[in-house]
Amino acid sequence: MVMMMSKVLAGHLPRRLTQTMATRRMANVMKDALATSRARRSAAAGRSRDCTEPSHLELRVVPDDPDGLSSVRTTLGEQLGKWGVDSVSDTAALLASELLTNALRHSGGSALFMALPLINAVRLEVYDSCTATPHRREAAEDDVSGRGMMLVEALARSWGVDRCPIGKRVWCEIAVAGG
Repeated sequence: MVMMMSKVLAGHLPRRLTQTMATRRMANVMKDALATSRARRSAAAGRSRDCTEPSHLELRVVPDDPDGLSSVRTTLGEQLGKWGVDSVSDTAALLASELLTNALRHSGGSALFMALPLINAVRLEVYDSCTATPHRREAAEDDVSGRGMMLVEALARSWGVDRCPIGKRVWCEIAVAGG
């Protein structure tokens, strides 16, 4: 979508400005999709918002940042502790890494990571601009990749892919004791 918008504007504005405008537009569309998604989940969960405790964790990860995934894992572990569900922090860190790695590898751009506490579960979501959906595949014994979605399927109670106005959201839910 960013490339398409850049091409449309290419003859009218300088290239750098065109790319910046297209990237900002994509970010705004993703924010709108997130707001709608949050409102639906909040209503479905029937929970009131406590203004002292964040209702979710939201982090942007860029492809060129070598510490990006590590920062997400660390911040996620800290937030899970604050929510009182640190028992799933190892599984959540692994699945967050897998979902983000797929997004960064296949979208060619940044990804937005979110973690949300649910009743008896933690939901991880990764938004990216690529429309191709991930799928589970059987990796050969000597393959160096191809096991990510197999891990997600094995460790999460559920997972899926939702189309967004620009790109997609890949999510998984990790059961917490009692769920």
